[in-house]
Amino acid sequence: MKSRSQAILPHGGERVWPHIATFAFLSFLAALLAVAAVAGSRLVVDFAERLQGSATVVVHGAGLESPDAAAARATEILAGTKGVARAWMLAPQRADALVAGLIDGDLTDGRLPSTDSAGPPIIAVSFAPGAATNAASLNHLLRSDGLTVAVDDHRIWSSRLWQAAAITAAVVTLAWLALFLAATLVMRLATRRVLQVRKDLVRLLHVSGASDGYIAGMFRARIGSYAALAAFGGAAVAVIVAATCRYAGAPELAWTDLAAALCWPAIAVAVSVSATTGATRAVLKLTP
Repeated sequence: MKSRSQAILPHGGERVWPHIATFAFLSFLAALLAVAAVAGSRLVVDFAERLQGSATVVVHGAGLESPDAAAARATEILAGTKGVARAWMLAPQRADALVAGLIDGDLTDGRLPSTDSAGPPIIAVSFAPGAATNAASLNHLLRSDGLTVAVDDHRIWSSRLWQAAAITAAVVTLAWLALFLAATLVMRLATRRVLQVRKDLVRLLHVSGASDGYIAGMFRARIGSYAALAAFGGAAVAVIVAATCRYAGAPELAWTDLAAALCWPAIAVAVSVSATTGATRAVLKLTP
């Protein structure tokens, strides 16, 4: 059974579907951006925490001692050092790939350009939580034992990572703000379009004694239903796209990240209510 407002304001003939389709597309972009932002934030935090508590040690042979023997001795020393939770040698393939990224040349298989010279042994170090141990102290410890090493404390990279994350967050925030403003504009245009099509009905309601608040509420409900449908549709497509990427092989994207897309429909409904109310009242003031 139709409600009183539905009987007075029937569906159809308003020709606002281009606006609603645009709103659905904006909802898709906003929801997808929310998923990407949450996933990116989670990855940055995880990676920064791993960098914050780790270091790598490149070991060079000294005198008659081979690099592998020196690396084994350095690993033993580091493993027994206060503040070091774990120390282990990287596999040659991983060590070569790590060093290869710092060397200019045509790398076709991820190994060092010259097959005659293997990369130096690399030791990965994991610091204990809250440890005061740093690259300088490890470097001094190993060199005092006669080892030639180069220690890279990853904590310097974590600070740069946080800086890059802050810039990215600012860009994402601006993008979301732009989508928010665009969605508001679309809803205002849609409302004006409906009021233009239904201007005879608005005049009749005024003559019948209907208040501006009643008329605004009626149109707000109509445009709000369109906006909710478009917002949920756009968010659903965003979830499907993100889920497809996750299923197709994007381990960086967690299934729980998809829930971020659900925040947009609620925001979209609020946008619709605000934009429709403002546009309706502005038009009604000019309607005799």
